[in-house]
Amino acid sequence: MVYRMKNLVQHKPLLAFFILCYGLFWLFLALCAVVLLSLGFEPATLPSWLSPLLTILGAWTPTVAAVIVTGVLGGRAAIQQLLNRLVQFRLPVRWYLAALIPWGLVFVGAGIYRLSGGAASGGMSLSLGFWGGLFFFNLLSGPTGEEAGWRGYALPRLLRKYSPMSAGIILGIVWDFWHLPLWIISGSTLPYCLFFSIGIISLSVLMTWISRKSSTSLVPMIIIHFSYNVSLFLIGSQGMGLGPAFPLTVIVATLCLLAVMIVWVAGGLRAGSDYPISK
Repeated sequence: MVYRMKNLVQHKPLLAFFILCYGLFWLFLALCAVVLLSLGFEPATLPSWLSPLLTILGAWTPTVAAVIVTGVLGGRAAIQQLLNRLVQFRLPVRWYLAALIPWGLVFVGAGIYRLSGGAASGGMSLSLGFWGGLFFFNLLSGPTGEEAGWRGYALPRLLRKYSPMSAGIILGIVWDFWHLPLWIISGSTLPYCLFFSIGIISLSVLMTWISRKSSTSLVPMIIIHFSYNVSLFLIGSQGMGLGPAFPLTVIVATLCLLAVMIVWVAGGLRAGSDYPISK
């Protein structure tokens, strides 16, 4: 089994990465479910600290997958090169600002929703504990846990074969369905899954555009992912069904799609020379 996996990594490294991403994450969730149920826990009865911890651990599986595949192909030096991209801060300010576009889209969506008579059920508080928890939980989960895998490892390799638009869409679809067990666990409705998919695939294309302009740094990718997650939490559009916040989810997904169309029309997704990556 180990030999077959190593052979797959050497001959089809991108496919191996995607298989590891799905396998590690889905296996982690399955093991968590088995252990918690055997101990008599249910989702509603989990300790307040345990659910965020499991979320953070599960979110790091794309980085673990990227480290494994990179290590097989290039050893410690290649792993170090990959992880160094998480702390490359020397970039033009405009790309830091561009990384905040999702934040703006979410709050524009909230404004449209309010003007149309809706009322989001955000959980905002003025307490230091609220903001500290919000910051560290969201930073340590998806943004830092996933981006070395999705945009650090997979995206550059997709750009070798596909146009920026196609690469962004392909990665967005893979990233989208990676969340499938979470949809099942939470009992998400089909309409929610549809608009979640539109939003996350559009976000993937926007991230592809910015990633190509920000050299080898993954810092803008972390900021985009972080700002999108935090802003959605603050306006209360995390509802998994057809509750009062569902129209807000639809609006935000539509705005993300419109942003992609604007970038595409402006020529930001034209094929061209991309940043160098190790083999």
